[in-house]
Amino acid sequence: MTKEQLNKNIGERIRSLREYHHLSREKLSEYADISVQFLSDIEGGRKSMTTTVLYKICKALNVPSDYILFGKSEGDSDSVISTLLSTISTEEQVCAERMLQYFIRGLSLREKRLTDSGL
Repeated sequence: MTKEQLNKNIGERIRSLREYHHLSREKLSEYADISVQFLSDIEGGRKSMTTTVLYKICKALNVPSDYILFGKSEGDSDSVISTLLSTISTEEQVCAERMLQYFIRGLSLREKRLTDSGL
């Protein structure tokens, strides 16, 4: 992977997480103590960052650096869900896990009904 592609992938993950947390570039820049323009350049894949800036962005977004760098967290088989769950409280995690279980059960029942009806 080229440096340009790596920067682009990292920038896309940061932008996606920033938007998930409903943060403006200005607010994330403030939390990470970097300029708005520098954050824009990082998100656009035009610039890379130091480990210090990576650390500050990870702290501000409440995500492990593995997710920013590689798109997954160490040991995660399902990095997106695990990363999202890591951003909420323990009580909210329990609720989200229950909702996901109900959703998966609903999908299974729907598939069974379609199979039984011959569709």
